[in-house]
Amino acid sequence: LSFLKATETASQSLVVENDYRVNLGVFGMLNARGLSFIDFKSRVEETVSRGYPGSSPQVVVRSTGVFQVHLIGEVGSTGLAQAWALTRLSSVFSSYQTVFSSERNVRVRSVDGMTRQYDLFKARRDGDLSQDPCLKPGDTVTLSKADRRISISGEVKRPGTYQLLPGENLRALVDSYAEGFLPFAMPGYTTITRRPSAESPQGEARIVDASRGDFTMSEGDTVSVSAREQFLPVVYVEGAIAIGEELAVQFETDRYTYRPGLRLSQVVRSVAERIQPTADLKRAFVSRKDATDTIPVNLEKLLYAYDPVDDFLLQAEDRIVIPRGSLDVFVTGEVKQSTWVNVVALTRLSQVLGDLSTEYSSIRNITIRSATGEERSFDLFRALRYGELDQDPYLAPGDMVMVARAERRVRISGEVKRPGAYQLLPGEKLFHLVTIYAQGLTDLSDSTRVRITRMLSPDSRVGELLYVDGSTEAGLQQGLEDLDSVMIASNQEFRPTVFFEGSIGTGIPTSSSAVELLDVSNRVRYPYHPGTKLSEAVLSLRGQFTAVSDIEHAYLRRASGSMVIPVNLEDFLHRFDFSNDILLEPNDVIVVPFRQFFVTVSGSVRIPGRYPYVPDRSWAYYVGLAGGIDENTNNGRGQKIFDYLGENRSTDDPVQPEDRIFVPANSFLYNFGRVSTILSTTISVASLVIGMIQLAK
Repeated sequence: LSFLKATETASQSLVVENDYRVNLGVFGMLNARGLSFIDFKSRVEETVSRGYPGSSPQVVVRSTGVFQVHLIGEVGSTGLAQAWALTRLSSVFSSYQTVFSSERNVRVRSVDGMTRQYDLFKARRDGDLSQDPCLKPGDTVTLSKADRRISISGEVKRPGTYQLLPGENLRALVDSYAEGFLPFAMPGYTTITRRPSAESPQGEARIVDASRGDFTMSEGDTVSVSAREQFLPVVYVEGAIAIGEELAVQFETDRYTYRPGLRLSQVVRSVAERIQPTADLKRAFVSRKDATDTIPVNLEKLLYAYDPVDDFLLQAEDRIVIPRGSLDVFVTGEVKQSTWVNVVALTRLSQVLGDLSTEYSSIRNITIRSATGEERSFDLFRALRYGELDQDPYLAPGDMVMVARAERRVRISGEVKRPGAYQLLPGEKLFHLVTIYAQGLTDLSDSTRVRITRMLSPDSRVGELLYVDGSTEAGLQQGLEDLDSVMIASNQEFRPTVFFEGSIGTGIPTSSSAVELLDVSNRVRYPYHPGTKLSEAVLSLRGQFTAVSDIEHAYLRRASGSMVIPVNLEDFLHRFDFSNDILLEPNDVIVVPFRQFFVTVSGSVRIPGRYPYVPDRSWAYYVGLAGGIDENTNNGRGQKIFDYLGENRSTDDPVQPEDRIFVPANSFLYNFGRVSTILSTTISVASLVIGMIQLAK
């Protein structure tokens, strides 16, 4: 404030306090609440003019005032923020927001207690400044937590992360927030990825058509709109080209979107700057899907001496292969992947195919095309079986190895000299499999029983079994199909046997379980040969007898059932006494009974006696078998266990075979009852004697 005071110019600084009061000095106090600067200026100048007429007062702004606003709610930390007259709500929001703060629901409470709600997204997106007001002294700003934050990416005009209002879902996200699809978008392949939650611990991903219907969105959802380009077929360029900024170390693959009418020259010129200096452009070729032959092309001529005759139309999934001018061969066909393999001067065909072959790769029909175009076929089976190295040649730079698919893969097992899996040539039958591949039958074979398991049958989805007499010419001419399995039976399957039954082989688990079968009867086969003696069979099976085998009381039962012969196997096993040896006959049965152990229970029990031993049981089990403790004579304590030698054993240990359990009669009333009669009789007699003596006096 400046004005004329007499002949001198006077000036005074005016400060608008937080409560809008202004101290005008000698002119008094002025309340500036609700006044604009123009109104405030007029009021001050009128007040000064009344006090000093003709003083020409003038009010100008020297500086703006600084004040503080309070921020609470979803903020990093509650506090006071510095502001001035032109500070907008968005400035304070950006400084104090967290990742969870909502820009759609920001509340400002002024000093007069009025609360207003603002949507900063509308201010930022639509330029609606009414949603981004200037702050005033005493304002309190409250930030809320965002309800739903959804991200959208891909083929939309404005991808990003947005906070949706209640009731808004996928359609609003695409149309309003992302402002619609781009021309290349494929709305029918829109992916919605949902984060893991309590209802869906692994999350969820689903594909929807965003152009049809609306879909509910949840917090943290991610929406991706695919481009049509992603679903177009491609043409591959591989070999001596650079991918990205790095040069290819070996051979890389690039993709070029295919459209009808695409020519070879268009693709090659698009990658011309990335072709390696070591590339052999003259030996390039195009590998076409489902075609056995490749199309040789001279890319050097196509690039630098273009002739339309050398150019041609490409097809979807064509592979343009640019080899290196080095010691490399190209392997394709029925392999894990078509690739270039670096070779040295003495690299054979089998070495290259080792790691690239699949279970369907043929070793009987492999074609090698040289750099000059000459083709030869090779049979690696002959090289591996007969050592014919001309069927496993050395490879030369520029060779192309083409592996065919195996036509018939069969397996043979059983009584043949070389069982295994083989690939048959056209026209080969069971005779060739047995005599050539498996190199004949063994001496134990039964050629009359040949079983063929056919996995692929037109008459049955589960295959079929064929039985063939391989001893006849007609049987050997049996045809074989892919995946057939041939089994040659053994004549030993029908040899006579003798059997051991009962307590033999016990304690040996019959499955992967480690549980011991201590009391399960078994049946063990022993091959019979004329002249076999019982002692020979017993000694060969000595490891099958256990502690519960009663070898002293075994017996032999003839197959006819008419004769039972007691035998003491202990003579053979421990005494080596063979004087009572027996000549076995086919189908004899040697029965080895289980040894029975007992435990003796005596004393104050209801039914004393000997009871069968059961492993891992305590004394209480056997006392229970004896009817339990006689409570009239025992007080429940004092049980004793003695082993078969009479030594005292702990009652906490499991009872062992032939142990003796003694329950003493230690009840006080029982012992007292035993002597009470004697005492009463003695007392009675003494009383009688004393009485008679008294009478005699």
